[in-house]
Amino acid sequence: MTQKIGMCLFKVADSIAFDTLNSARGPARNEVSRLRQIQAKLRANIRKCKLIKPQAHWAPWTSGDVWMVKTTETEGNQWFCFEYSDRYYQQQLEYHLCVASHDPQSLIALLRHNPYHIDTLLQLAQAVRQSGQNDEATELIEMALYGLESAFHAEFDWTAATSRLSFDLDVNRSIFRALFNYIQVLGRRGAHRSAFECCKLLLSLDPCNDPMHILLLYDYYAIRSRQFDDLLTISTELPWRDLTVIPNMRFGDAIARFFKSELGEDAEGTHPDEALAQALAMFPSFLPTLLKQMNQASQSKWQRLLSQTPFNTFVRSESLIHLVDLCATRMSGVWRESQLNDWLFKVASNVVERMRNANDDLHSYATAAALEYPDGPSLVSHIHNTVYATDAAFAVPDDEFPAFGFQRAAPPAAAADQMVLNPAANALQLFLQSLLPWAVPPPPPQ
Repeated sequence: MTQKIGMCLFKVADSIAFDTLNSARGPARNEVSRLRQIQAKLRANIRKCKLIKPQAHWAPWTSGDVWMVKTTETEGNQWFCFEYSDRYYQQQLEYHLCVASHDPQSLIALLRHNPYHIDTLLQLAQAVRQSGQNDEATELIEMALYGLESAFHAEFDWTAATSRLSFDLDVNRSIFRALFNYIQVLGRRGAHRSAFECCKLLLSLDPCNDPMHILLLYDYYAIRSRQFDDLLTISTELPWRDLTVIPNMRFGDAIARFFKSELGEDAEGTHPDEALAQALAMFPSFLPTLLKQMNQASQSKWQRLLSQTPFNTFVRSESLIHLVDLCATRMSGVWRESQLNDWLFKVASNVVERMRNANDDLHSYATAAALEYPDGPSLVSHIHNTVYATDAAFAVPDDEFPAFGFQRAAPPAAAADQMVLNPAANALQLFLQSLLPWAVPPPPPQ
């Protein structure tokens, strides 16, 4: 918002300078020419990047506070790390004080000193998004990504999937946050292919740990963007992970095989019907959960199936129930397609018949699920449905916030802590303060 206001003023000043240049003479004309040359140099300093296209009214990037260094190279992978200048570290301390003060004006003041202070941009994006201003929030996220990309090392190639950043290092976490938020933005726009490419990028930065749980989104964006081969080969790219025990990846694999067969491009290995049957046998609770999401559980054909094994008795692990719920909620729109819905009914009916045979191989998948997800407290409760199950979310899970070093904007518990807006304040300050959830309007005049 402030950048747009500044751009309007910039255009006005530019127009005035042009008129002055035409009318001025002698030293005055030379001075105006000098100002115009400075102006042109500032525009030229906007650095071109591949990930984000900078807008003309953004401040120019200055490389002095944030940069990236190469730390090591192992097994064909190059490891990098962001580094901060002493000035940027001081701004980080100021940032934490600004957040604690609940004063957006202090954050704006910090951006005046450094328009590309990453954590400040992301925090303001969070506040603006909560007020429903999605476009402004998106621009702040893009500015954060532009600042991070401008600091990339010359050998850091995010398209090669061999450049790594450790999430364990605090200085690297901002790019994980920014990319994750940007994936949510792209999903809301319907730009599923771009969101999928960002998923691949974010996963490639720290694939061993997957700190942002991108695998819970991977299948959805791969199917929406029809990148079936990428979904079918992901298991070979992550040999240390058993993706078959993750519900959404198991069902996503079956859907990818089904669509490839419909296109006449049969995938190697398991037949689509068998892949879906194995998924249903391993995670039978997926069917009733999905039907509930699609409002089809009351249909007679489905009721007959849900009353029979394995769909009437299944593993009651809290972790599994949560992961299945995430998968069913996000993929319900995909399964609503009549082609997939009919296929699901056909395979589910076949699973009921096969489970009556005690010697059928499908029984082994039910056993594997019970071993993988034992009873007990959920280990994935921090993975929120509002973030991973829909595109309506914007922020990362609450449990991740302490590690990122900032707080979610939330209203104070006590009414005494609320901030009453001052109508006498200047317009910009009043507007920014009104974005805060704990701000309340002034009482009406007596």
